[in-house]
Amino acid sequence: MKNVSGIYVFKNDLSKDPRDLYIGSAIDISKRFDQHMRNSNSNIHLQNSLNKYGKENFSFCILEYYIYDLNLSKRENALLLLILEQKYLDLMKPNYNINPLAESRLGAKHNERTKELMKQVNTGEKNHFYGKTHSNEFKEFMKMRMLGSNNPMAGKLVTELVKQAIKDTQNQRVYLYDSNTKELIRVYSSQVEFIKELHVSPKTVLKYLKSGEVWRERYIISSNILDNY
Repeated sequence: MKNVSGIYVFKNDLSKDPRDLYIGSAIDISKRFDQHMRNSNSNIHLQNSLNKYGKENFSFCILEYYIYDLNLSKRENALLLLILEQKYLDLMKPNYNINPLAESRLGAKHNERTKELMKQVNTGEKNHFYGKTHSNEFKEFMKMRMLGSNNPMAGKLVTELVKQAIKDTQNQRVYLYDSNTKELIRVYSSQVEFIKELHVSPKTVLKYLKSGEVWRERYIISSNILDNY
């Protein structure tokens, strides 16, 4: 799995609920797998289940490979990988994923435009977009991507999507919970407000939003209302 990109799943083999899964994406699946095994920047629900049932009672599978495009930046490839991941989140509705929307540790999240692109991704064979009827915008986007560096517009649409996605992320609400009492402490109108008031770095916010780990030994921060809190 070294230097292999794609979508992966952890499945609880002992659970009777078929949705006791964790779905993720990675540019390097080998490195991401190692992070989960070491509980480094992993998912708190997945880690709790791994500890409860034992790692030997989980299956790990690659759901779909992603062909890394060298004509695009790492962030642009990450966004395309998120689009692919969202397809499986919508299809399988895994219980262990805290956020129903795919999100990247690089900071790229979805806006309405990228959500529309996700709707147009199909399972396909070898090509993620095989046999699907696309909008004119999406066709033009794929045309530019295939032309690569020979086209002066190559990657620009993806770049704009990434910029807009980052902007949307900064304006997204943040929910702060007490990890001990399970009570909602406060709702911040945006990540920018959260960062300013609590003097925390954007990188730290993204890390704890993704992992669901306890922050500062007391808090849980989330971009969604948590049902079990």
